[in-house]
Amino acid sequence: MPWKEKDVMLKKLDFIKDYEADLYSIAELSRRHSISRTTAYKYIKRYEKYGNAGLEELSRAPKHVHNTTSEEIIQEIVETKLVFPLWGSKKIIAKLSRDNPDKDYPCSSTAQHWLDVYGMVKKRKKRYKVPPYTKPFAKSVSSNKSWSMDYKGQFKLGNGQYCYPLTLVDNYSRFLFLCVGLPSTNYADARKWLEWAFREYGLPDTIRSDNGSPFAAAGPTGLTKLAAWFIQLGITHERIDLGHPEQNGRLERLHRTLKDHIKGSVKATMSDMQTSLNKFRDEYNRVRPHESLGFNTPSETHKNSLRKYPVRISPPEYDLDLLVRKVQRYGHISHDWKEYMISRSLQGEYVGLKLMEGGKAKVFYYKQCIATIDLKKGSIHGKERRVQYQESIMDRNVSRPRHG
Repeated sequence: MPWKEKDVMLKKLDFIKDYEADLYSIAELSRRHSISRTTAYKYIKRYEKYGNAGLEELSRAPKHVHNTTSEEIIQEIVETKLVFPLWGSKKIIAKLSRDNPDKDYPCSSTAQHWLDVYGMVKKRKKRYKVPPYTKPFAKSVSSNKSWSMDYKGQFKLGNGQYCYPLTLVDNYSRFLFLCVGLPSTNYADARKWLEWAFREYGLPDTIRSDNGSPFAAAGPTGLTKLAAWFIQLGITHERIDLGHPEQNGRLERLHRTLKDHIKGSVKATMSDMQTSLNKFRDEYNRVRPHESLGFNTPSETHKNSLRKYPVRISPPEYDLDLLVRKVQRYGHISHDWKEYMISRSLQGEYVGLKLMEGGKAKVFYYKQCIATIDLKKGSIHGKERRVQYQESIMDRNVSRPRHG
C-alpha cells in the first residue's frame, strides 16, 4: 500500500536536503532513501525546475474523458435501485435496456461504480485467501528427496482433550519420522518436533503439506513462520492445491491406516495416547511389510539424509544487483516511497528486490523468490501458472514404490 501523502512529501524533502548537502553520490542517495536512481534523477529534475511544487504527485487522470455517463442515465440507475434495493447492477441495466431500447446504457461495471458513489452498495469484508503453490512438485526417486507432513484429523481423548496427531513421512521409503499427538496445530509445537526429526534423520530437499495452519497463511506470499524456517534451512516447501488431497496421496493413505489403529485404541490421556502412537509408528516402520517395497519394511529401505541440521542458521546474502530491504513491523517493505505488504512472518528479516523489465520486481528471501511486485500498479502477488505437474497420486513416469 502507498504511504500517506504527508509522509511521502516529508521523505522527498529529506531526499532533496541530502542532495543539496552534496555529501553523497546519486547511487548513495538512492540506497539511503530506498529509491531507484531513475526516481532520484526524476525528482531532482522536477525540484530544480519547479521547486517544492515539483515534488508533488502529478495527477494521472486523462485531460479529456470520453463516453462519460450523463446525469439523466445516472438518475435512472439510482431510482431503479431505490425501487429494487436487492438488485445488482447487471439486473438494473438489463431492466433499463429492456424498458428503453432506444437509449444507450453503460455496462454493469459503470452502473456499479455510480451506485457505489451514491452509497447504495453494501460493503463486503475482503477475505484473504492462501495463494496457491504453483511450481512443479519434486519426484520421489530416492530417500529424502520429498517428505510429506500433515495433521491427522483431531479426535477427543477420554478426558475430553483434543488430540492432533502430527505425521511426517518420506515419500520414497514410506518411513514414518513422526507420529506425535499434540494439543493443537500451533507453530511452536510443530517446529519443536520437526526440529527433532531434522536432527535425528537430516534434512530433506522438499516437504509437502496442505494449506492449513501452521503450514500456510492468507496473504500475497502465503508464508508462515514455519515456511520461512524451511527457506532458511534450504528446504523447498510444496503445498498441494486446495481441495486436492490426492496430491499428497501417500500421506492420505497412511492416515487411513492410522485411523483404523486409533479407532480401537483411543486413550484417556495424551501420554497414554502417545504410547499407542509410538507403537503404531514402530510397527509401521519395522514390522509391516510394503508390497511396493518388495515386501520390505520402510526401515530396511530408508537411508538418513546427508544434509545435517545446522548448528547455526546464517543470515541471507544477496547478489549486488539486488536491492536489500528490511521487512518492517507490519510485514511491509519500502521502495520508491511506497509500501508493499510481504509477510508478517518475516518482520525484522531482510529480503532482496530484483528489478525486472516491464515495471516489475521479484522479491527474494534467501535463494527463493517469494513474490512478484507490479511497480506500475502497486500490486504484489505470488501466483504463477504451474508449468508442469510432475507428480500426481503416484508418478507414472518413474518406476517407484506404491503404498502397500
